[in-house]
Amino acid sequence: MKQALSEAAESVNPDSFQAFELTSHSSVPAKEVAKILGMSIDNVYQSKSRIRSIVEKNYSRLRSEAENPDTNNGPKGSTSDQSS
Repeated sequence: MKQALSEAAESVNPDSFQAFELTSHSSVPAKEVAKILGMSIDNVYQSKSRIRSIVEKNYSRLRSEAENPDTNNGPKGSTSDQSS
């Protein structure tokens, strides 16, 4: 889960990720998070929802890769055929 969170943090605006962390993990009310970060309450909820979705997708992908290591030989579209 840490890897999924870390990848999400790297792919979004830092304030949006902080809003996600504060509302999801620290149970800070959205109204307070909005005030702390200078965001609207709607943006806090949108950030939380969007980032939760990103984390879930990352987690599913990472779990699939861990369960099926032989099917993940490199980036999409790469081949192991080394024709000369």
